[in-house]
Amino acid sequence: MRRENMRDCTLTEIQKEHILADIQGELSRLPAGSDFGDLGNLFGMVAAKAAKEDYSDDLEQIKKEFLVGAKHGFMLMDGTH
Repeated sequence: MRRENMRDCTLTEIQKEHILADIQGELSRLPAGSDFGDLGNLFGMVAAKAAKEDYSDDLEQIKKEFLVGAKHGFMLMDGTH
């Protein structure tokens, strides 16, 4: 998705590796009884951490794109897309 008035925030392979490692580490720490809200919180925290490290000037736009992407993924899976 190309954003006007915003630098390219495409993820590099190294960034993807770091994000995957962070997700794996955080998932292993989720306590028994965790729910999808906890999972969403985990993904949001990992994404925000990655964005803040490399794109701190564009955090609000990246947050919007992340949420749109998550909603789109649900729509694809539940047949509402």
